[in-house]
Amino acid sequence: MAVFDRAYYRRAAYAFALLATLAAAFWMLARYPDLDDKALMGGAITLEDPLSFEAAIPITEDQSTVERIAFTTLNWLDTNRNGMIFDILLGAVFLTLLGYINKRSFKGLFSNTLLGASVGMPLGVCVNCAAPIAQSYRRWGFISGPI
Repeated sequence: MAVFDRAYYRRAAYAFALLATLAAAFWMLARYPDLDDKALMGGAITLEDPLSFEAAIPITEDQSTVERIAFTTLNWLDTNRNGMIFDILLGAVFLTLLGYINKRSFKGLFSNTLLGASVGMPLGVCVNCAAPIAQSYRRWGFISGPI
């Protein structure tokens, strides 16, 4: 039984370490540099596309509506690529970590508040990226109903 307990906690520690590494890598390598670039632009920010700062595919007035919609979608996907990759991985890690939590409710108000804060904290990401995390919560049973 002791071997099982050590293996159980070791896997949980690995998952937590993966979560910390993933979050640090995203924030330090992708998010902070992007925010820094946007801060340097100041009020001179111009969108090259209706939804993107930098358009991978140029949008012109002579394109059809369908082409502009398709190209805008592709530009938006390109703009949000890093965040979406991060949050799909983050959702998978949270789904793994939530499997190690045996209690979903405590008797004390303070304990339940801390549990709710720790489960809700990761949803402080953009709305595009919250879906994989929310899906992992739904599978865990913390959220019921459709997302």
